[in-house]
Amino acid sequence: MVEAQSVLDRVPNYVPIDRSTWDGIKEQLPNSCFQKNRARTYRLFKEKVQVSAQSSAVALFKGASEVPLYSSDVSYPSYQEAFFYYLFGVTEMDCYGLLDFKEEKAILFVPKLDNLYKIWMTVMTKEQYASKYAIEVRYIEELQEYMAIQCASSTGTTVYVNRGVNSDSKLQTMIPEQTYLADLRINYDTLHDIVSEARTIKNDDEVLALRWASQIAAESHVHVMQNCKPGMRESQLESFFVFRGQQDYYIGRVEPYLSICGCGPTAATLHYQDNDKTLIDG
Repeated sequence: MVEAQSVLDRVPNYVPIDRSTWDGIKEQLPNSCFQKNRARTYRLFKEKVQVSAQSSAVALFKGASEVPLYSSDVSYPSYQEAFFYYLFGVTEMDCYGLLDFKEEKAILFVPKLDNLYKIWMTVMTKEQYASKYAIEVRYIEELQEYMAIQCASSTGTTVYVNRGVNSDSKLQTMIPEQTYLADLRINYDTLHDIVSEARTIKNDDEVLALRWASQIAAESHVHVMQNCKPGMRESQLESFFVFRGQQDYYIGRVEPYLSICGCGPTAATLHYQDNDKTLIDG
């Protein structure tokens, strides 16, 4: 009991979230958030790997791509690869990112799309990417040549690739294609543990984002409870959860998480997905 009480004594007092901070993150997390993440990654990397003028090190990351819905011409909702987002903050698909540990700089490589694509999607120039993310930007068509020249073995450069396995899903991380790594000195074994360790400590911008995600989720759940009535279907209850986030915080298609508004025994099912039962009085 004494030990449990001492733990409770160390829990900080709850402080309501400062609502004025919403304006700073409502469009996107500030670029400072990802600059801090990169700075932490540079530091942790250099604590484990010697970097010098004679022994340079870069890391190449591959961002997520759209996933087609089976054989149709539409795709599943797009979510950025987690390690890529942690370091670059980029939400657009089909990008690559490079970290230069000696110079402590980052380069984003983006697709160069024909104006024809503007008929069905947003098309950004590299200048627009640079303005949005405050980072050096080049087109992907330059990446293969950049790697072959700047990262050639003759330069003393080792290219680190974030290859690892998620301990929960047992799935391997996404890594760049061999096209960009051919004939280079590659290390597949070091980087994943370093970036994973970096992600365990959140900077102040990330903490604020986590607090807002929790705040939005809590308000959305309260909205469900305030509006649920006997005879409603579970899908209607979920719509209240989504409505609050969309209307008050314009969360787009990224909710804090997919809610489970189960009725009766379905509320006890982890990851319940049927969402088609009816709320019965009593």
